[in-house]
Amino acid sequence: MFGLMVTIYFLYMKYTKGIYLAKIAATSAMVAYFATYYWRHDTVDYGLQGVIGLFLVVMLFLPVIEMVLMGEDSSSLSL
Repeated sequence: MFGLMVTIYFLYMKYTKGIYLAKIAATSAMVAYFATYYWRHDTVDYGLQGVIGLFLVVMLFLPVIEMVLMGEDSSSLSL
């Protein structure tokens, strides 16, 4: 989770490494939460956090979201 907090600064400053750090941190958090849910499935907390991490990973890999976060013009994309 510390990696996700650090990326806020890098994304605010429009550094390219911010988007890559966000992708790495979100993917590792998602894997950690799903692995913890697999071993401790007494509660659904870890499973829900894994689903939220999966949603974050999917959103970060969309080109439109990446352009918005990096401050580029996204009107040139044709969806």
